Amino acid sequence: MTNAQHIAGGHSNRSGDRPGYRPAARRRGVAYYLAFVILKLAAIPVVALAVGLSLFLRTSPYAPAEALLDLVARGGCPAAAAVGLAPARRGALGYHARNDTDGDGIACEREPAARVRAIPLAGGARRAGGAKFVRPARTGGG
Repeated sequence: MTNAQHIAGGHSNRSGDRPGYRPAARRRGVAYYLAFVILKLAAIPVVALAVGLSLFLRTSPYAPAEALLDLVARGGCPAAAAVGLAPARRGALGYHARNDTDGDGIACEREPAARVRAIPLAGGARRAGGAKFVRPARTGGG
């Protein structure tokens, strides 16, 4: 490139027949475009989570801090115990029916497993603690 071209803002064309072609700039442009698309795709779950959390906090009967604790307690008894909501009585903050294994109105109570008894159901099924176990049908043969 001569001094006159440098001052005028021109550049040398080493690609031969295509004036203004700069392969490095083009590759950078494609890379930036791909990074931009990936960033937009990665933002979709983040935005969905933020909208869902916002809706939960606005529609919850509890204050926002308590609503977050209640949301964590929905994850199960270990999560409820971690935030200090276990055991929880029916109607209280942190009570969820799926965490009440024996149906007595107290979720995540620390009782020995021997207290849980099997409840017979129709059709050979039995319920132990709140989970339903279905006995497989016996097939002929053996």
